[in-house]
Amino acid sequence: MRVLVTGHTGFVGMRACAALRDRGCTVSGLETADGGAVDLLDARAVRDVFERVRPHRILHLGGVSGPMLLADRPDLVLRINGEGTLTVLAAAAAVSAQRVVFASSVAAHAGLSETDRDPLSLYGATKRLGEMLARLADRAGGIAVPIVRIGSVFGPGRQTENPIHSMVRSAICEGVVRHGSVAMEPFIHVRDCAALLAGAVMTASTEPAYDAVAYAAIDSEVADLVARETGARTEAVLCAETPPFYDRRFNAAPLLEAAGLAGFMPLESAIAELVATIRTESAVHA
Repeated sequence: MRVLVTGHTGFVGMRACAALRDRGCTVSGLETADGGAVDLLDARAVRDVFERVRPHRILHLGGVSGPMLLADRPDLVLRINGEGTLTVLAAAAAVSAQRVVFASSVAAHAGLSETDRDPLSLYGATKRLGEMLARLADRAGGIAVPIVRIGSVFGPGRQTENPIHSMVRSAICEGVVRHGSVAMEPFIHVRDCAALLAGAVMTASTEPAYDAVAYAAIDSEVADLVARETGARTEAVLCAETPPFYDRRFNAAPLLEAAGLAGFMPLESAIAELVATIRTESAVHA
């Protein structure tokens, strides 16, 4: 099985490539023959990679991966996540690929309320657009384009900030874990996320959409686990923000089954691993 992964050098992408290789796949990234970077907005370069690799299946992780990135360039966020996705789908169809797994986000389904379900960020809107493009390509026939709605991914190796990472850093550096009382964005550990994505690529048949969400918790629950692991104290703070309303209940059971996984890493273990990693990093940089 030849699999092409866009975003193969990213936080999730590197681990997804490893998970696919563990399943016996020949994995290629979206790059030139000599390892050079390929821009998702360069349609000719993208097609050249697809024509050279001739992938059976594609995992499309490439793009802007969160609202904190390119915040000052909304035009690029829209082009990369919209036009870039369209370019990948067209290139996949041109080489008669069997499947493109589109990595979406729970942010595409986070609104202000039950009556206002529009995405809360441009990033979320571009992921909703990507889902619509995936459905159009799937409906056109000839190629399956299942959607995987990924929760907030945490774990060793993440470069951008994340609420759990912030809690751990605060606990280690200041001895206190500050938290509100709102629900955290649905989240998942990076290794579990990579395993689920590999399952979506490799399963014999797919559903139209899956959820890659392992945990749903409120700030205080996660803060208590971080405090228990680090010995820090917890401190409740007022949160002025209204928690997002999600227009669906996320259920990872179908994707767990497709991936052949029994379940997820216990949250306590995932936090303990993250604490150990950040402690080591802090000691190195001290």
